[in-house]
Amino acid sequence: MKYRAFLLTFSHLLGMTETQAVELSKVLQADPEYGQDFKADRRGPGGGPDATPYNVTKLLIATLAGGPQTRARLMVPTVYSLQPEGSDSGVAEIVPDGAPVDITNPSLPCEITGARFFGDAIQAILKSPRLAERIRQIDVVRGGAVARIVTTDAREQWFGDDVSLSDFRAGRSPQLISSLVGSVLADMARDIASAD
Repeated sequence: MKYRAFLLTFSHLLGMTETQAVELSKVLQADPEYGQDFKADRRGPGGGPDATPYNVTKLLIATLAGGPQTRARLMVPTVYSLQPEGSDSGVAEIVPDGAPVDITNPSLPCEITGARFFGDAIQAILKSPRLAERIRQIDVVRGGAVARIVTTDAREQWFGDDVSLSDFRAGRSPQLISSLVGSVLADMARDIASAD
């Protein structure tokens, strides 16, 4: 399925008009670092990029993280790289010379998908219609420091560093959550897979 057709099919389920979805995609495409997969391989009928798990993941993250489109270029890499709860944040600690450095959980895999980052977990879901059918919802806290995947059997995988998760749970950070229901993910995964 071509990306443009994907947008026209799913924009309303993402809470956007077709025009808003196209404009958001243009913002993402303009990023020199990660916008290349939004570029058209050719123009005209049948042209344009295919909808792939990777570019659809970026669209979903931009949509769920919310905020002005101008912030989408900043939010996508931030939310994409959220690690599963309990992973080492990668923040350096001051350790005396000669003291052992203990990194207990450098990067734990997602218990649902096996991915080490939130964006990779979403990609794994979009690559597998079977896995997508087992997802009840995906949540992202607006502003993008915390995310969650919930399965139909009520398993949860939280993403974010310990401080952000603690602040969120204690009500010290934004509480506005955007969600995408699993049935929409399953439809997206089936449409992407049918194009292969």
